Amino acid sequence: MTADHAIIEAGPGETRVALFDGARVVEIWIEPDAAPDPRGAVVLGRVRAHRPELAGAFIDIGDPAGDAFWPRTGRTPLPPAGAAAVVQVRRAAAGGKGPRVGGQITLARDGVSLRAGADGVAITRAIGGPARRRDLRAALAPLTPDGAGWWVDRAGGDLEPGALRVIAAALADQWRLVRDAAKDARPPRVLVPAPDLAARLAMGLPADRIRHDADLRLFADSGAEAALAAALEPRIDLVGGGRLTIEATTALTAVDVDAAGAGPDMDAAMINRAAAAELAAALRLRALGGIVAVDFLRLTEAAARKALTEQLRTTLATDPGQPEAIGFTRAGLFEIVRPRLGPSLAERVAAPSARAHSWLRALLRASGGQNGPILHCDPALMAYFEEPAGAAARTVVERRLGEVITLAPAARPAVTWRHGAPVVGGARR
Repeated sequence: MTADHAIIEAGPGETRVALFDGARVVEIWIEPDAAPDPRGAVVLGRVRAHRPELAGAFIDIGDPAGDAFWPRTGRTPLPPAGAAAVVQVRRAAAGGKGPRVGGQITLARDGVSLRAGADGVAITRAIGGPARRRDLRAALAPLTPDGAGWWVDRAGGDLEPGALRVIAAALADQWRLVRDAAKDARPPRVLVPAPDLAARLAMGLPADRIRHDADLRLFADSGAEAALAAALEPRIDLVGGGRLTIEATTALTAVDVDAAGAGPDMDAAMINRAAAAELAAALRLRALGGIVAVDFLRLTEAAARKALTEQLRTTLATDPGQPEAIGFTRAGLFEIVRPRLGPSLAERVAAPSARAHSWLRALLRASGGQNGPILHCDPALMAYFEEPAGAAARTVVERRLGEVITLAPAARPAVTWRHGAPVVGGARR
C-alpha cells in the first residue's frame, strides 16, 4: 500500500478514505453507500460470447453497468459461450466501459491470501529471517485446501501463529463454501461480496494506524480536503519553477510540462526531473489509468533522455497501481500505462451523488446553534435526493440534526437556515 497511516470517514451517503505517507496525502478513496466498489467480489457468471479479436470474452455477472470483460491469460482457453464460471472482479466499470474480471480467485484477510490454482506457501521478501519464514510455512501448510495456495504479505508476517491459523482456516472454509455454492447456484450470483473500504484498508494497515473521523472534521484538519481540491485542478506548480498540466480524456491522459515561472537557474533537464518526481504522485492521487502521454521539455542529449526514463521508472515503481514506463515515442512523447481500476477521482467527485453528499457534510459541520435547514438544489441534486439512495442519505442527516431538511430548487446549490446564519459557503470538496 506504501502508506503509513490513514483516515476513514463514514459520512452521509458515502465513505471516504485518505491514505498518507508522512504528511503527504497519496490516495483518496470515495465510495457511495449505494454503489460500493465491486473489486474483489467472487461471482458465478455466465459466458455470453467470445471475442477473439479482443483476446477474451464477455460474461454476465449481474452488474448494472453491463457484461464484464474476461481477458484470456496464458494458454488455458476460457469456458465456451453459455457456460457458468466462477470469476473475480478486478476492475469496476468506468469511462463507459463495463467491469473486468479474472478467473484466478483470491480470498484475503489481514495480510493472508488464499489463491486458487497456486501451490504451497509464498511469502513476501519484506518478511525477513529464515526462522520466521519457516514458522509461517509450518503454520499454513496443513491448512492448504486442494487446488489452492497461500500468499503472506508484510501485514500477515506480524501475526501470531494462533491468529494466523484462525485466519487461514476461515479462508479455507470460505473457499470450500464458494466451490460448493458454485455447483448448485444459478448465475449470475455473488458468492463472496466485495470487501468494503474499511476491510480493504485493514488489509494493508494495522488498526492503530487508522483514525476514524467521527465528527467529519479530520479530513479538513489533516489536509486531506485541501489535497482533494488540489487534485481536481489541471495545473500543478513545480518546486523551483515550471508546471504540469494534466488533462484526462476518454482515450488517454495528456500531460504537458512547461517552463512557466522557472528562473534562469532551471534548465529543461531540471524542470523535467521535477515534473517526473511530481507526476507519479499525481497519477496515483488522481486515480488516473490507461495510457498517459507526457510532453516533456525537449531534451537533445540521449543521456538526458535515458536519465529521465530511469527516474520515471524508479518513481513509478512506488505506485501500488503498478504503472509501466514505456519510454519515448518517435513523436517525442513519453508513454506510461497505468492500470485502470475504476473511475478517476475527478469522475467520482463530479457525480451528482458525491456533490449531494458534500453538501450534506457541510450542513452537518455548520449546524451548531442553528435550525430550520434549507438545502437549495440544482436540478441534478434535486433528482438525486428523490432517488432512494439520496433520500436515505438525507434521512441520516435529518436524524443527526433532529429536524427535517427542506429542499428548494435553485440554479446554484446553497444551504440557508430559517434561524441562524444565512448561508453555508460552497461545499466544494
